[in-house]
Amino acid sequence: MLAIAGLVGLAAAVSWLVSPTSASGSSGMPRGFESGLRYLTPALILGLALLPTVPPLRALAARLASLGPAFGERPLPPAGGSAAASDRPVPASDPVPADRLHLGAHSDPKRRRTVEEERLPRRWVAAIVAGAVVLGVVVGYPVQRHYLHDRYRDPSFTTPGLDAAFAWAQGVSGARIATTSTRQYPLFGTDLSNRVAYIGIKRPHGGFEEAQNCRQFRRFIDEGDYDYVVATRDRIEAGKPAYPPQVKWTEGPSAEVVLKKKPTVVFRVTGPLDPKTCP
Repeated sequence: MLAIAGLVGLAAAVSWLVSPTSASGSSGMPRGFESGLRYLTPALILGLALLPTVPPLRALAARLASLGPAFGERPLPPAGGSAAASDRPVPASDPVPADRLHLGAHSDPKRRRTVEEERLPRRWVAAIVAGAVVLGVVVGYPVQRHYLHDRYRDPSFTTPGLDAAFAWAQGVSGARIATTSTRQYPLFGTDLSNRVAYIGIKRPHGGFEEAQNCRQFRRFIDEGDYDYVVATRDRIEAGKPAYPPQVKWTEGPSAEVVLKKKPTVVFRVTGPLDPKTCP
């Protein structure tokens, strides 16, 4: 089983390496490398999980286990040697002598005191854990603030319209946002309180596809009670209209344009979008 898991991890790493996303971008400018690292994550997870099974580390673990007497455990007899008479196993059919019912540190008062002295008191353990938590908060808070500072202000991995929509979403909280973009994470806002959903049709066996016409699209918007609609393309392609058809499907007296930049339009929904009034 370990060998199979290792092979799966290697296959996942090789698959990431040869996939286009491992160095996506124009020639000499693999801008997609960082975002593509997420496809390497399964291989890393398997590798870290299997790390303790590497022979050198297993040998180290065995050596640490041999330190068991410090924690009140009896050491194993040396390989090929003989154990003391009191350490020899007693056959299950023979009665156990009374003087062998309690073995290890618990049968020796002097040794039991030594073990108890070596163990940290519970209050010290609690203090160490509490200190680690406080240290994590003290160190992690400024790191979090740095991460959130100017986040998505100038994202360069997508179209100008989506860049503008992502910057707009930083100031939006607690809103329900419908979108036609597969790139959605920035739309959740700086505090991640927005509810973002791709508008589409669920199909059997996990299938999902975009709405096929205006009536379907408007019905989904009304059913989801969305506050905003981000109608956009993920990328600008030659020969295609500047804006996707969902822009026309959303336009109307109940949809106010908040932002418009190719190939993206952000609408604020002020009322139901009547499917009967579709263009």
